[in-house]
Amino acid sequence: NGKRFYLFPKVNSWVLVSPVEEDLHRLYVEFFSDIEDFDLQIEGTRMQIDTDGFLLKKQNETLKKLMVDLLQEIQKMKFTTNTGSTIKLVNQPQFLSIENRFKDFLKDS
Repeated sequence: NGKRFYLFPKVNSWVLVSPVEEDLHRLYVEFFSDIEDFDLQIEGTRMQIDTDGFLLKKQNETLKKLMVDLLQEIQKMKFTTNTGSTIKLVNQPQFLSIENRFKDFLKDS
């Protein structure tokens, strides 16, 4: 129905599996010692976390793409002053550094 939740335990970690309402055909993971992946999807919205980073996605848009696009547009900004327009963003290296930090922190898919 477009909704799912997965929690993947790490290989060789401790996992406790229990029945739902004493039905041995319906089981769930009640406890785990370590996980390697978390994945939640509700229709067109998804949140996933693993060792590569965080993915926040709605339809075809990701938080990473939004942040990178925003930072790239900030770096292109120009302003008109009383002596004309500016030609260079003075703190562009700081914005590039922040952009790279977001790229490392977030995932595309």
